[in-house]
Amino acid sequence: MIGQARDIFANGAIETVQVYRVPVTFDSGIVDMHFGAAPAVLAQAMELANIEAVIGSEVLQHFDMDMVLGEGEILLDPLSNPLHIPLH
Repeated sequence: MIGQARDIFANGAIETVQVYRVPVTFDSGIVDMHFGAAPAVLAQAMELANIEAVIGSEVLQHFDMDMVLGEGEILLDPLSNPLHIPLH
C-alpha cells in the first residue's frame, strides 16, 4: 500500500480507499498504475459479476483508448509523450 485517496464510485458515493501501485504489462511495456481497494459493497458486487479489477482513468495518462463495444474490447495506443502525475 502506498497511501490512501478519496475516490468517487458509480453510485455517487465518495469513499477513502487504500491505494496500491501495481506494475501492469501492456504490449508497449510495463506501466506503474494505481489501484484502490474497492469498498466492501462494491467488492461483493464485482465478485458476483466475476469482475476482478477496474482500470481507472489513469490509463488515459499513458494511452489513447478506443472501446469496441460489439467485440467487448478496449484498444490502447501508447501516447508518444505520456503524462506523469504523482498521486498525493
